[in-house]
Amino acid sequence: MHIVLFLLLAILGLAAGMAYTSTQMQAGLGTTLAINTGTPSTPTWVTIGEVKSIKQSGRVTKTDDATNLQTTGDEEFIGVIRTPGKYDVSVNRITTDTGQAAVLSAFNSVPPVTVQFKATLLKAAGQVTTGDAYVFSCIIEECDDLETIEPTKGIQSKYGLKVSGTIVKTSGS
Repeated sequence: MHIVLFLLLAILGLAAGMAYTSTQMQAGLGTTLAINTGTPSTPTWVTIGEVKSIKQSGRVTKTDDATNLQTTGDEEFIGVIRTPGKYDVSVNRITTDTGQAAVLSAFNSVPPVTVQFKATLLKAAGQVTTGDAYVFSCIIEECDDLETIEPTKGIQSKYGLKVSGTIVKTSGS
């Protein structure tokens, strides 16, 4: 009887050492966003000052309808390619910030250029040296240097970063 109960608890994840204690979720506080002002092979990461938020969206797998005359009742689809999406970034506008100036400079490039960015998270539980890092290339599709100006609030800037290619995650250590 005890063996059956132990196996049942183990299956449910409730055996000794496996009980849920609390969430392992990370907060965004301490995350940095940097722009590469060097080259992809020799990056020079310049931190963008006073980032308020980074919102990822649009990362999907595109599909094609594979339904055919031998399909037996439900539509069929195949995955064909991923769309890496985009990041919307909001910052407190700091006119002397070198990272913000680098974003504006890259946006103003003619023709438009692909630029690397790196988001580094604060260390999570078990990480001693650095947190997880995400490196991606993108075109700065939107750069509202004076996105919000109100008499009772600080001036905000907003960037739209359209990702081109793979987002590379490096796990922290």
